[in-house]
Amino acid sequence: MLATWLYENQGEMRFGSENRLFLVLVDSDGFNSSWKLKRNLDLLEPTITKYLDNFKSKKMEDLKVTFGYKGKPQVFTALADVIFVVR
Repeated sequence: MLATWLYENQGEMRFGSENRLFLVLVDSDGFNSSWKLKRNLDLLEPTITKYLDNFKSKKMEDLKVTFGYKGKPQVFTALADVIFVVR
């Protein structure tokens, strides 16, 4: 559901229906500082590595996302997943 929402609510200038892997960063000590986690490689690397190491067990059908976009009549399909990184 989150991947669908992210596709449907992307900025018009950045619209794309490409396959994506979304990283959602959450700083539980201060939500407004979550964006700063993007430079914390000590936190990101183990989470992303674990995801990639276990990717073979994913079913492609489970990664399929179908979405619409405002102003575009067609329905789009992509493969997407979301990785949550929480500190």
